[in-house]
Amino acid sequence: MSFSLPGNDLYYLPRDDLPPEKYDEIIRPVFAWPKIDSNYVFDDRMHFGFQLINMRQRAFNGYTHQLPPHGPREREKLKNMIYRGEVVMLGGFSGTKGELFYIDEQGELICRDPRAFNFGGAQDVIREYKRSVARRDYSSRGGKPRPTVLPGSLSGVKQPAALSTLNSKAAGWLLAAGGIYNGNPEGFRQAAQQLGGDAPAGYDQMMSEQAKGLLIAGASVAAGLGMGRVNIAGDNAMRKAAAAKPIIDNKGKAARNNSVVNSLRNSAETQNSIDKKLATYLLNKHHPVGSSKAEWFDSALGFNQRNLSELSKQIIFDASKAVKIAETRFGNKYDQTIAIAGMNGRIINVKFCWIENNDGVVRLVTALPTKK
Repeated sequence: MSFSLPGNDLYYLPRDDLPPEKYDEIIRPVFAWPKIDSNYVFDDRMHFGFQLINMRQRAFNGYTHQLPPHGPREREKLKNMIYRGEVVMLGGFSGTKGELFYIDEQGELICRDPRAFNFGGAQDVIREYKRSVARRDYSSRGGKPRPTVLPGSLSGVKQPAALSTLNSKAAGWLLAAGGIYNGNPEGFRQAAQQLGGDAPAGYDQMMSEQAKGLLIAGASVAAGLGMGRVNIAGDNAMRKAAAAKPIIDNKGKAARNNSVVNSLRNSAETQNSIDKKLATYLLNKHHPVGSSKAEWFDSALGFNQRNLSELSKQIIFDASKAVKIAETRFGNKYDQTIAIAGMNGRIINVKFCWIENNDGVVRLVTALPTKK
């Protein structure tokens, strides 16, 4: 039971002492937040209770004239904590076990997709898991929690590399090399900071004056030999970090074209709309309208709710390529065709429909497959 938040499925990990055996029930923030936002209302007024966030369950009593919510600060605070992994939501049924976290045979907690969280949140969850294990006596179980019994749909899924390899110093070195060669050291520094762990230290180490000179010299030789850009994607850790690069490139592109500046000002809001649209509609096979699109994405490209992040990172709004198709009272509508690389190796052009609302935020509306 949670002592910091209402309900039985929300836990503030630093305080609530979630049992280790419950960590494999944690669901992705992109799934958790829409549920929380629809089931709770927030209040910014001062409160003296024990709860971490001033919130209560929304009244679903058929009364349609409820007072409007007046807790934007508390709401945003909880949302950030969800995406950082400080607050987690449990799925509550066996189908979610092991989808994001699972306990291996050695009693270690493994995260299948560290990028589901912001700012190294997966590592924070794993750290709290280890603290929870240390507070308990597992002498009768060989000194470790029991492993997760994975459902059939996940039992054969290839496991990811250990999280430590994604934010090691080696990842920071590769980012530094990529930053020098691509002429964008600040953008690649941000990618290192997003990975967390030892990646920032590795980046700074390679950006020292002496090492930096060697990197520049090596980049010049590579360019002179016609080698093209450094293939930083060859390393598994680098593939994880490189997801930030298209966003960085699009920011500069949008600014140069003096077009929609959502990439500069509202990239977080746009990304949130993409993740939410994929989770609740485009990859939801149970949606009454979107189920056919979810089936198409799965059969044609191999995307489903288990690998949502692999599709999400490819959907980048590009102001220079988006075509304005309509002006409405809600905002301007755009179409943009993006070549999507599937999990099965296929590359298919998909049309994505956007709207730039009156608040200046570009949000994903839907996707229209061009062919199977």
